[in-house]
Amino acid sequence: MRSSLIACLLLACGGDDSAAPPADASLADMSLPDTSPLPDTTDAYVDAGPAKVVWAHTASKLFRFDPDSRVLTLVGTFSCAVDLVLNIAVNADDQIYGVTSQGLVAIDSKTAACFPIASGVYPHALTFVPKGTFDPDKEALVGYRFAQYVRINETTGAQTPIGSMNPNITTQFFSVSGDLFALGDGHLFVTVTNGSKGDQIVEANPKSGKILSIVGDTNALALLGFAQWAGTGYAFSADGFAYAVNLQDAGLSQVYPPLDSGPDAEVLSFTGAGVTTRAPISIDP
Repeated sequence: MRSSLIACLLLACGGDDSAAPPADASLADMSLPDTSPLPDTTDAYVDAGPAKVVWAHTASKLFRFDPDSRVLTLVGTFSCAVDLVLNIAVNADDQIYGVTSQGLVAIDSKTAACFPIASGVYPHALTFVPKGTFDPDKEALVGYRFAQYVRINETTGAQTPIGSMNPNITTQFFSVSGDLFALGDGHLFVTVTNGSKGDQIVEANPKSGKILSIVGDTNALALLGFAQWAGTGYAFSADGFAYAVNLQDAGLSQVYPPLDSGPDAEVLSFTGAGVTTRAPISIDP
């Protein structure tokens, strides 16, 4: 039946060429017009969020710390390790900058290779603060040199004094003991000291560097690296320990070496830590 129908159609159309419709006389399109807008390719992009990693380091080696598994993984040896890497900071694009005993460098997060930016003496406590702290559309690299709060141009290495921890509302005088980090909502946490007792954690104003309140005593010394993930702080000490830190009262719990690791665990002397400014500041519901 189908072949007969095709034959009939061929005969009907092939008898008289003059009867054929013009080429543009197609059958009317009876379908409804598509009124839906074209897809917006800019809206189609979904930000998967930052990689779940807190960066920690010694003077010569870079590590990834997983805040879920609490596992520390070696990335590599700094190509500038001869200069001693003293601290790092990580921006929203996961780019790492560091200060060494000789100057300011950029650091490849995959290889730990260093790329010199400027020579000089820089703050040993370093972090990025979010957009809007100083410039509406740009993060800022800041740090403490003792009590002085400094902004650093990460392109040229130029340093600009911004303010100081002291004097402050606590009536105590402090100096940075190790490191600091900024939350995306603007809070700035710093490890500080004001004597021979253990390090304290304070909250400071990210615009001026002035201390706003004392979070608490850690009863630990030389917390040279400080970062956070999902609202939990992570402090890394010069004597080889890493701690989860309660940012409400500065309470510590040891996460490296694991408590069950035994006497053969590698002992590392941490000098700094960092995390992207896009790191979550609370646990997902």
